[in-house]
Amino acid sequence: MNVGGDALAPLMEEDRAALSPLFSKIASGIGCEVPKCDVLFLYADLTSDGSLGLGEGMTLRHVAARAGAKIAVLASDNASEGILAASRLLGPKQTNLVWTLDRKGRAFPTFFKELFHRMKSGKAMPGVWVVLAPQHEAEGHRDLPETLCQLEAGQVRFR
Repeated sequence: MNVGGDALAPLMEEDRAALSPLFSKIASGIGCEVPKCDVLFLYADLTSDGSLGLGEGMTLRHVAARAGAKIAVLASDNASEGILAASRLLGPKQTNLVWTLDRKGRAFPTFFKELFHRMKSGKAMPGVWVVLAPQHEAEGHRDLPETLCQLEAGQVRFR
């Protein structure tokens, strides 16, 4: 879902090309059109208060709930201040949220392709995340996107 306009459209297309082989169906939403999906990639610039700038009740949590997503990824670079504010906003807590600080180019789609590939074998998201981005080894993260993962849905698996 792209709410960031033309500037973020190339990121959406890059991710679609990388990830579409892993999923049987890919849906898109532009503006306030929320697609129904299990995994939501949202391309947006957070406001300083952490909102999406789409009106009241339109936080990442709310959009993910409307989509029915168990995983929601803020897939465009955002400042830590906006992410911190967004992570504190109220809303349904039924989705694993990923906040992106820096995609680091191709590292972003590569990381999520590997994450979802491993999850398709029945492994839960938290365990796969820790294997791909060990939390105690910051040195090994040079080739990874800079993200924060908020596991509000817990042990999400693909069936």
